[in-house]
Amino acid sequence: MLRIYFAFILTGLLFSCASDPSDDWVEHNLIGEGVPLKVKGPEDLEVKVSTLGTMEDITLKGKDDFSLQVFGMNVQTTDIEKLVKEQQDMVLEEAYFEEVVEEWDEGFIYSYQIDSSELDYDFRHLRLKGDKVYVFQCGMLGRNTKEKVDRLVKAVREE
Repeated sequence: MLRIYFAFILTGLLFSCASDPSDDWVEHNLIGEGVPLKVKGPEDLEVKVSTLGTMEDITLKGKDDFSLQVFGMNVQTTDIEKLVKEQQDMVLEEAYFEEVVEEWDEGFIYSYQIDSSELDYDFRHLRLKGDKVYVFQCGMLGRNTKEKVDRLVKAVREE
């Protein structure tokens, strides 16, 4: 019985000492790329900016599976509540949508299930800059756990 108790305590200590990759992330000012945003991410962050008509497409990638997509577009309103609701309505219409699991004033986290094995997660976080809204979400490729999405949300909400 003592061995089981000791093994349980040791396992707990090992998991509590595991380092969160986002603890080492640094702030990146994207103004040098023509984008008026700051984001936390790995030091080696790779930033690609392209334009799709009037929309900016900003891709950020780095170590520790860091992958973030940001779309910048002109808006007719600065009502953040309305803009978040529009994003949420689009997500609710997605074929694999499961549920909204967390909400805040500027965004939300949701789950979706493509196959029967496990849930994936994504988020939308909106940031207004003048007459533009920037919509943050997970990168387009790969699977996303709730923990990974939580780290990305923390990185984009800290401006």
